[in-house]
Amino acid sequence: MGCVCGRPSSAFDDGQCRTTPPPAAKLSAAVRREEEARKQQQQHARTGSGREEALERRRAMMAMAAACQVRSPVPRAVEGEQVAAGWPPWLVAVAPEAVRGWVPRRAESFEKLDK
Repeated sequence: MGCVCGRPSSAFDDGQCRTTPPPAAKLSAAVRREEEARKQQQQHARTGSGREEALERRRAMMAMAAACQVRSPVPRAVEGEQVAAGWPPWLVAVAPEAVRGWVPRRAESFEKLDK
């Protein structure tokens, strides 16, 4: 049996989320159509007040903020319960779904073998 040594990864690179939009090849078809329609609207309906540009910047900021949110599939309270039940903290941090619903056995519960 081996051992893994590491540190938790950060949620964001360098403390910030990516500021550039993802390449067009990685976007879904619906998002591409929406962005193309938005660009066409901007080209056809330019106003002198700059309101369209402000709205577009705000939409982009909201989309970037939504993309930066990290959602954990297992709440922290459940991880705490698993650690309190006797699971090693490193195991709960790496694979909380794998030990959900299981109860760890103590060393005394195993049969001792003669050498």
